[in-house]
Parts: sequence; structure tokens; C-alpha cells
Amino acid sequence: MSPDAVTAGAPGGPDLLPLFGWALLTVVALVATVATGVRGARGAHYTCVVVTLVALAVAIRFAGEVGSELEFHGLAATAKTIHFWVVPLDFLLLPVVAFSGIRLARSAPGDEPTRRAFHRKAAWTLVTLLVITVILGTTMTLSATPRV
Repeated sequence: MSPDAVTAGAPGGPDLLPLFGWALLTVVALVATVATGVRGARGAHYTCVVVTLVALAVAIRFAGEVGSELEFHGLAATAKTIHFWVVPLDFLLLPVVAFSGIRLARSAPGDEPTRRAFHRKAAWTLVTLLVITVILGTTMTLSATPRV
């Protein structure tokens, strides 16, 4: 990308506010999900999980719209390639975390420590992958140029 190229966030590029607003809400909800999960506040945790997933779904919708208006070269193309490899890992791990959480909630007292340890590891792995996904998505979007 040349130094004088118009980037996605500049005039002439797609409107990034809805995408970044929903992405920010997703991250905030994810932090709340982690905090309520660590505290063991199940009701609040379940609510935060739902809010996180809804915000993520809406952010993905806006990402598709914005991405269709962009061209990806150089750093943007590299970030996009890695992003598209990490996203499926997020979606593969999501049901593992959900299922392990349900099993933890329904576990007998003797099974709880083992199930809690597994859920915690799976959840932290998912959180880490989601943060990487957000960083890559932001990098690819802000490094791209508007399609002409």
C-alpha cells in the first residue's frame, strides 16, 4: 500500500462505525463473561454469554459488508489470510466450551473439579483465539483500501 493510499477508515472508504461498535461490544461482553464465570455468578454468566454471542454475530454481519467494499494487499492480505485460518478454530471450540459449561453446571460434586478445570482451559483458549481474531480483523480492515 502506498503512503498516500486511502485506507478503509478514511473518507471514501466504508463506514466502519457499526463494525467497530459491535466489535467493541463483543469484547466488553466477553470480558464480562469471563469475569462472571470466574466469580461463579451463573445467572449473570449465562446472560453475558448470550450477549457476547449476539454481539459477535452482528459484528460478523457488519464485517462481511465492510469486507466486500475493501481490497486487501500487503499487510491487509496477510492479516486476512491468518484471520480466515483462526476464525474456524473459534467456531470449532465454541461448542466445546458450551458443552463443557453445561456439563460443569450439571456435574455431581465429585466430578466438578475435573470438569471445572477442563471448562476453564477450553474457555481461556477460546478467549485467546477470539482476541487474536479481533486483532487480525482490525488490522486487515484498517490496512485495506476501498474497492474502486
